[in-house]
Amino acid sequence: AALLRADRTGTRLRALGSKVARGPLPGAAAGLTVLVMAGFAVRPLVQTVRRVPATQDDELNVRFIEMVQRIQHLPVDGTRQYSELSLYWVAWYIGVPALLFATLGAALVVRRLLRGQSPEWLPPYAMIVWTTTQVLVRPGITPDHPWASRRLIGLVIPGLLLFTVFASAWTVRRVRRLGYGPKLVNRGAVVGVLLMLVPIVLTSGGFLVSRTEQHEVGAVRGMCDALPGRSSVVVVEQSTADRFLQVVRGMCGVPAARTSGGATPDDVKRVVAGVQRAGRRPVIMAAKREQVAPYGTPEHVLHVRTRQDGRTLTKPPGGTWGLTMDVWIAAPSAP
Repeated sequence: AALLRADRTGTRLRALGSKVARGPLPGAAAGLTVLVMAGFAVRPLVQTVRRVPATQDDELNVRFIEMVQRIQHLPVDGTRQYSELSLYWVAWYIGVPALLFATLGAALVVRRLLRGQSPEWLPPYAMIVWTTTQVLVRPGITPDHPWASRRLIGLVIPGLLLFTVFASAWTVRRVRRLGYGPKLVNRGAVVGVLLMLVPIVLTSGGFLVSRTEQHEVGAVRGMCDALPGRSSVVVVEQSTADRFLQVVRGMCGVPAARTSGGATPDDVKRVVAGVQRAGRRPVIMAAKREQVAPYGTPEHVLHVRTRQDGRTLTKPPGGTWGLTMDVWIAAPSAP
């Protein structure tokens, strides 16, 4: 803004802006937008994204992906990240028609901006395009859906739908300028809306009539009530730690920690002794009775049988999977 106010600099910048607006750059930028989206569309044909595990968490992620691959009868390769399908992930949730209109909308907006029109679109355009490009190139998330969709719902999908609305409004105005009457324009608009809504309904159909995660809140409250006063929970089993460590901290209001994969019973007993020296009551937590039995009297504090959203890697999500969870605790006696 300061540069534009300066006489010499401002004059030069305004002249440059006018030259850009009258030149081929606006059209080229619009064409580049379409080419980038086309590149994401053909990406699965030229790239297979893999990630070699470097940490213990990476190894767990590899085993999880292999499990889902076996369930879906896919080639087993836990290093696959499926990031090359990122644009198709978006199409699963908003549909191909909306995605095409979003591409058109983004191209139209950048053309207008470079022509010096609609400057109010610059901040949202920059934020949406930058974020969407980064997420599509490298989603950075375990690729099972619908769970991985949380990488898209923050800004990618809302931003693309905003471009879709822009392109739809532009199309309606364009058709009117061509001389078509209001009746035909209105009918075309209704057809366009249906084309965009039908894919969304089809993708969501498997979830619309299914109830998931039932009874979990009540079960967690019962587990929290079963924890003794002044407890400090030590989770000695991997899946229980993954599922319940933060739940114990956040919903039960109790300090909680997990042991490493190589921890021995003697290691756990040393942790128990440290908790007791701190004036708190240690509670050992795991998924099975025999995992907590060495440390005290086992108590079954949570049992849930419910449904969760299914997991898919290469096709739109649909349907649910069964889910059973158990939590056992044992409170070691004071020395």
